[in-house]
Amino acid sequence: MSRIYPAVEDVIPAVVGRDLMNISECGRFLPKAAGMTEGHVIPAAVGRDPMNKMYYTYILSNRKNGVLYTGVTSNLIKRMHEHKNNLVEGFTSRYNVHNLVYFEGYEDVKEAITREKHLKVWKREWKIRLIEKDNPCWEDLYEGLIKE
Repeated sequence: MSRIYPAVEDVIPAVVGRDLMNISECGRFLPKAAGMTEGHVIPAAVGRDPMNKMYYTYILSNRKNGVLYTGVTSNLIKRMHEHKNNLVEGFTSRYNVHNLVYFEGYEDVKEAITREKHLKVWKREWKIRLIEKDNPCWEDLYEGLIKE
């Protein structure tokens, strides 16, 4: 039986005030998102406050050096919940690609979409280097976002 992940409403309060630069259990920092500095925290309502809206380009994998999926979203936690629970049929549910291994944040939706399009045409080797630069253990970064 597959693991059921917490509902988005249960997750968002858990990440308020979390330091995105120090979550990794591998002893590494999470990827620095565009425009973020050390000490940046996820706003209380990621993707809900139109004044502080962030957009995320992300890469998922099923295992180290496994299948890769690149996407973009305005609510990273909600989107990961959907991927992990196969709430939307498609590539990630078909190939069991549920681990968040890399993400970047943008204040401008056009920048996030452009970055996603660039990453989608990158060679696989380049994507692996990008992931391993900040996440050499290919940890599921989602787990760090929802831990209290």
